[in-house]
Amino acid sequence: ADVVVVGFGAAGAATAITAQATGATVLMLEKAPRGEEGGNTRVAGQGYLNASPVDQAIAYFNALCGPFTVPQEVVHAWADEVSKNNEWVKSIGGDPQEHQHAPVGIEFPELPGSYSTHKFHQGPIVGYSHTWKLFERAVNERDIEVLYESPAKELIQSNATREILGVRVEQGGKPVYVKANRAVVLTCGGFENNQEM
Repeated sequence: ADVVVVGFGAAGAATAITAQATGATVLMLEKAPRGEEGGNTRVAGQGYLNASPVDQAIAYFNALCGPFTVPQEVVHAWADEVSKNNEWVKSIGGDPQEHQHAPVGIEFPELPGSYSTHKFHQGPIVGYSHTWKLFERAVNERDIEVLYESPAKELIQSNATREILGVRVEQGGKPVYVKANRAVVLTCGGFENNQEM
């Protein structure tokens, strides 16, 4: 595939949908069986941020960091992109609904720009897995292949260039090698699913 996505939660779904929309062939690798995918996204509160106005979101992010500064190009990229979340959710058939109106849900309302972080979820009902179900449906409606019960075990890297060339996957106890023509994206951050970590 052009793009190999490791993990089928919200981040993996967003990556796969976006890559496929650009014309890339996409393969998702998911360690869970079909019907149990979704990782933390499936069982979490189903909320996401949509920040506005952007300049206030930047101020809030910087205030949250305190003395531990983040490069401003990163802060600006975060604020610009998170301000587009509702637009993107609508583009895949969603119905963004704000479920906590400021100051409710703002972790640090005393910080400058705090009222810029608005919390949304999919549809008019809070809870259950509505946001996850939207992402799952959007992937399934597209030409995106998902290999279930296929945990990624190792990135395959060129010895000469250090470029990531693909992924070694385990299926039924046997190795399968997946070549990535353009990119491997890791969206498998559910550390609480790994007791050692």
